[in-house]
Amino acid sequence: MPTLNVQADVRKRLEDALSPVEVRVRAPADCSVPLVVVYREGGARENTLVDRAGIRIYCWAKTEQEAFELADAACDVIDALPFSGGYADVFQESFYSDPDPDSRLPRWTASYTVATYVPPK
Repeated sequence: MPTLNVQADVRKRLEDALSPVEVRVRAPADCSVPLVVVYREGGARENTLVDRAGIRIYCWAKTEQEAFELADAACDVIDALPFSGGYADVFQESFYSDPDPDSRLPRWTASYTVATYVPPK
């Protein structure tokens, strides 16, 4: 049985909720802001039904306050991931200011562990 593609699903949900902010799965070389990137950073399939994924959300903006507000809005979306959509458990591991070392743009980061399953159709 296939598992839920957490990275793709979360990216789509963030894109829908945060429009017109661009939401990607990788940061482009020339980071324009505002920008949100969702990245699966680890985890493992627990069994054939449950996947326990680590995801990280990066949020860039022009100012520290704007980056925080964007990240806070993204966290609201993640915190509301629905059981009916395949999310059995959502746990925030961290939430912090994380200035981008390359672009020097303000960036906030949130890290989660989510337990997912493929919901019945």
